[in-house]
Amino acid sequence: MSLWDSDADDRMATRFPIAYADRLRIHGANVGGVGPDGGNKSELTNGDNNNAALEAQKAELELLGDFASSTIIAQVDNGSLERWEPDGYGRGGTYDAVFKGEWEKYDPWDPTFRVSATPDLYNGHGACSIFRMYQGILALSTIEPGLIRLLPSPKLATAYFLLRPFFSPKNKAPERRDGPEWEAFLDPSNWALDKEQSTIIHGAVPGHAQRLTELWHPHVHLRRTLVTIPTLQTGDYIVWHPDLAYHITSNPSVMASRAPTPPPMSDDNTDPAVPAKPVSILVYIPAAPLTQTSALYLARQRKTFQRGHPGPDFDSTGSGLGTEASHAGRPGETEIAEAGGPAGLQAMGLAPFDVAPTPPALNGEESDGKEKRDEDVEMEGASEKGAKSRSNVSRVEAEVARLANIILFPDRYDFYMAKRSGTSGTKRRADGKEKEKESEKRKEEERRLAEAKEKGKAKEKEIKEEMKDGSRS
Repeated sequence: MSLWDSDADDRMATRFPIAYADRLRIHGANVGGVGPDGGNKSELTNGDNNNAALEAQKAELELLGDFASSTIIAQVDNGSLERWEPDGYGRGGTYDAVFKGEWEKYDPWDPTFRVSATPDLYNGHGACSIFRMYQGILALSTIEPGLIRLLPSPKLATAYFLLRPFFSPKNKAPERRDGPEWEAFLDPSNWALDKEQSTIIHGAVPGHAQRLTELWHPHVHLRRTLVTIPTLQTGDYIVWHPDLAYHITSNPSVMASRAPTPPPMSDDNTDPAVPAKPVSILVYIPAAPLTQTSALYLARQRKTFQRGHPGPDFDSTGSGLGTEASHAGRPGETEIAEAGGPAGLQAMGLAPFDVAPTPPALNGEESDGKEKRDEDVEMEGASEKGAKSRSNVSRVEAEVARLANIILFPDRYDFYMAKRSGTSGTKRRADGKEKEKESEKRKEEERRLAEAKEKGKAKEKEIKEEMKDGSRS
């Protein structure tokens, strides 16, 4: 997360990543009799298996996957319509530079305007409601090329699909998507800014991810720009920018035959001549920093974890659909502590975030505030602005961590209100002190007035005594 161009004043703490319970994908097996392979038991004959030409053709189709079909669909996570909504990403002005016609100034790696954005205005099932700096997947089996493809363009492609609804072609798209007619369709002279804008947002549906298609977004050239990732071994973890378009194939051939992990044996597959289909398994694990919004979500997710229910983004009704509460051996806080230690407990919202002062440097070494990368590789072009100190907690990070502790553990921490000067205090105590000062001030005034009255009475008595003495003489 340090690759982002983070400022010291950004209201987040990347040193405290949180755990977001996302979904698991199982490809290539008839799991419960559902899915694309649920009713397909046809296999190649022994003669076909021995045919080298058919094998080569089969391997080519598997590698192409959905690209052999009539259309390609890629998706961009973290909302769809929210990118155009003033209450979505418009709340922080994430894409203002693009909508102002200055897309060159748009910085996809600046998190400043994303922290306060709302990526899920429509409470979509499975739609992420927190800020993720990266979307990512962890391979639980070998994942061969062809299953996952990425479009490595978080700036150009994003600017294009954001501005696409404001333009229309003068001539309709030809049936064939190649040749001179298709090139003429893509030519800039065939496209014009709509004088009267409509409510059509291409590929955006409330509560769903943004879709990119060849017909709606022809200039992206999905068949050429979507890049196949290399083979993933079990335990490999890859991440990508949250605005990056990606494609996961739905072709049963690719899902079934490109991975070597065998599926569990089923009762209905008793024919030894029919080989069991291998399985590809992966789990989504995004990289998300600690923010006020993510702390609020973490409090809800912690409750669902303790109850054995799906995460809040996957069970918005709170009905516990798909509950694991009755499962034997379900992991709990003890298992989290054993596997992840204190950092794992913090990431799950099960332990407070440590914002203790930095210990003094050892052996007389002075801390210069720079990050020490003993095992990390210095990436060429990495921004110094994005490099965070791992040893010193900044004022903003400390405020975010304290606020998260108050949200997650209200019985342990007092409520405080952050001030512009950076200081904080308890509002109720501050009000009490002000009232106490006012009361003391009033008492002091009353005491002085009483003293003045007493002095006035004494002076009056003295004058009267002098007058009496004068009359006697």
